[in-house]
Amino acid sequence: MQINLIELEETLKQMNTFNLFKNNDTYFDILGYGHYENINSNILSYYFSSDKGHNLYKYFIESLFELLNIKENFFTFSKTIREYSTLNGGRLDILIETDGFIIGIENKIYHHVYNDLKDYENTISKIAKKGNKQAILCLLSLDKVSGFSIKNISHIELWNKIFEKIEFNKFILDKHIILLNEVKKNIEFITKGIQMEVEQIKFLQKNSENIKKLLILKDDFAKEQKNKCDKLKQEIDELFNDKIIIKTGFATVNNKGYFLNDYIVYVDIEIDNIIIAIDIVLDIYQKWKIFLFDRKEGKLNNRVKKILDDHDIKVKEEEKYDNCIRAKVLKTENIEDCIEFLEDFLRNFIN
Repeated sequence: MQINLIELEETLKQMNTFNLFKNNDTYFDILGYGHYENINSNILSYYFSSDKGHNLYKYFIESLFELLNIKENFFTFSKTIREYSTLNGGRLDILIETDGFIIGIENKIYHHVYNDLKDYENTISKIAKKGNKQAILCLLSLDKVSGFSIKNISHIELWNKIFEKIEFNKFILDKHIILLNEVKKNIEFITKGIQMEVEQIKFLQKNSENIKKLLILKDDFAKEQKNKCDKLKQEIDELFNDKIIIKTGFATVNNKGYFLNDYIVYVDIEIDNIIIAIDIVLDIYQKWKIFLFDRKEGKLNNRVKKILDDHDIKVKEEEKYDNCIRAKVLKTENIEDCIEFLEDFLRNFIN
């Protein structure tokens, strides 16, 4: 495939006009449960309840009451039941009981409403009548649904109202607030999606061939970097088969979130019961760097510093790489310099 670099550069200049940002995954995306109604119902049921010890239930109940136009002057408790059995053998997602109300919630995310809502209404009405309370059935959905006589609120309406009411200064660093933030982000995402701009979509449609070529260039560059590291690792394995080396290997690191990755040949040696990591990095500018640190701790520590001082091994500077401080001992454009450093370095520890 012929690649016109000038044309590709013009395509990249057009991309610079877009205000792009990466949507960070929530915990629910990572676990694969972002759109699961059962997970969502479990969370809501837990926080609607007053007997779970989290002291957040009042914000949830008050938000629900406000959206349902319920006026209850005071309430002393809120009890919840999941998958409540109805009169006709159905399952109501969440049943909430307060001092004056029985509230049934049918929770929908992506599924349509096929349930017998009349059965649900009759069920909660019967419970409410026994306790001399009022019964309200509510459909909770991603978007408002027409054609139903029962009250309907959206997930995002509920979570926006809850976050309006929560007094966050009372719950600084509380584990529940961390979880609730993740839940709200997840609801926002499944409600709105990524929301690409029309200009961005047109740009992709117009420049799909050039973008494909750019990705081919990226793959070719990655192969070239890996080949250089494979060559270095092979040379290390052939030259340094002494027992002091306990492990060699290969890895990639996206150190600064760039389009391209750094490539690493790593060499681990054991000295005084410490695993010293020697990471030989080929960065995206095709420069070689060598970092030393404690492999177990993943950073430069005093024990490694002492070993380097004791053997008069000079550290050019301490540098943060891959989120950890390491001792940078070499920076070069030549692969031969890496081999030479490794020979000199290992000579200090071979009897």
